[in-house]
Amino acid sequence: MISTFDEKLIGLEVGASDFLTKNSDDRELLIRVKNLLRAKQNIDIMMKLSLYDGLTEIYNRRYFQQRLQEECTLCNRYKRSFSCALLDIDHLKHQ
Repeated sequence: MISTFDEKLIGLEVGASDFLTKNSDDRELLIRVKNLLRAKQNIDIMMKLSLYDGLTEIYNRRYFQQRLQEECTLCNRYKRSFSCALLDIDHLKHQ
């Protein structure tokens, strides 16, 4: 027979981020849920920061590459045409 501790270790080993036993206290559940929600918020913030330019607050090259890949995948799937124009604007600021 597998112990609860062994089940917990197996769960964590296969990718679970947390483990709660059947006889857990309601307060423990609430604390764990709050911790997971906080972690999710931090991940969302980090994802946003990784896709936006901090100075201009517009999407960056990483976002462009991600969206380009998604659009190419959709076009291949639905047999649609796709075009993309890239502009390089030199001397944008007047001296």
